Amino acid sequence: MTSVALPVFHPERCRGCALCIDVCAQGVFAVAAGKAQFHAPQRCIYCGECELACPEGAVELYYEVVSRQASVEEDSNDRGNQNQEHAHRRGSGPGGPGELCAGAGGESHAGAE
Repeated sequence: MTSVALPVFHPERCRGCALCIDVCAQGVFAVAAGKAQFHAPQRCIYCGECELACPEGAVELYYEVVSRQASVEEDSNDRGNQNQEHAHRRGSGPGGPGELCAGAGGESHAGAE
């Protein structure tokens, strides 16, 4: 089962201005007892318009923070492992079978002066 992020609504902060209702094209909010409330939260597309419109901060959206640095490091490690595996498959380097060659493109330097 996949979890879906929904806005957090704080009814105690709502003053009944209905701006969230005006900006929500999905019909997530409705008025009840003079205040906005979630009417159909499953319709939310997480656009953030309701959060921006609410002057009282009654609607909050939380976003997952993904570290780009961690992603870059993982990609670099994956490429490094792939290159190392490729170098091992290439066969022999300048020192004989199984030794890694430091040359660009994996070409052999055996016999190079």
